[in-house]
Amino acid sequence: MKLRVVLLALAGLALAVAGCMSTSRGRALETRVDKLTSDNEQLTAQLKDVQEKLAATVPKIDAKIAEVAKALDSLDRASRRSGADATVQLQKAIEDVAQLRGQAEEYAHRIDELEAALKKYGDETDLRFAEIQGPEAGRAGARSTALRGFHQEVWEGRSRR
Repeated sequence: MKLRVVLLALAGLALAVAGCMSTSRGRALETRVDKLTSDNEQLTAQLKDVQEKLAATVPKIDAKIAEVAKALDSLDRASRRSGADATVQLQKAIEDVAQLRGQAEEYAHRIDELEAALKKYGDETDLRFAEIQGPEAGRAGARSTALRGFHQEVWEGRSRR
């Protein structure tokens, strides 16, 4: 039994020596723990500042994203509208050209009718003068008809230009 007591005493002594530290070592450990705690508190404060700044920035970023999306939608609608407007304008221009072409043809036809009526009136007038003046007027009428033909050729040459 004595042996048992001695062994227990030795085991207790070994545990006490192994578990104990020197005071300088304990103080150094406490200093390190205090420094790590201080660093941790500083990092926590910095993290909190960054999170607050981020929380303040996120709504601004979301607003900018919404603004850009709205601008893109507006541009997309404008590009579609511009294409449609261009198509409408082109169709209107085509219709206007067709209308002007019809008017030009109508005016050309009226001019042809007026020229024919004028020629007929001129011929009738020449015949009446010839009847009034007698046989000598026939020669003068032929010269008058030739002169009128020349004037008509000159007029047509000018109108073609």
